[in-house]
Amino acid sequence: MAYQDEKASQGRCDLHQKIDAMRTEMQKLDALVKSAVKDIAQMKPTVDAVENAKQQAVGARILARLLWGGAICISGGAVWVVANHVKITFK
Repeated sequence: MAYQDEKASQGRCDLHQKIDAMRTEMQKLDALVKSAVKDIAQMKPTVDAVENAKQQAVGARILARLLWGGAICISGGAVWVVANHVKITFK
C-alpha cells in the first residue's frame, strides 16, 4: 500500500509541475498577445491612412478616365457639328 501511496503522491507532484509550467507558458503568451495588441493599435492609424490614400488614388483614376472620355466626346461632337453644319468657304 505504501508503494501505491508513494506512486500517487509522485503522480500528483508531476501533475502540479506540469500545471505550473503550463501557467508560466500562458503568462508568457498573455504578455506576447498584449504586446501584439499594443503594436497593432499603434499601426492602425498608419494602415488607415494608407487605405485612404489608396482609395483616393482609385477615385482619381476613375475621375481622370471620365474627364478624358468627356473631353474626347465633346471634341468629337464639336468636329461633327463643324463638319456637318458649318460651311467654310475660302475666298
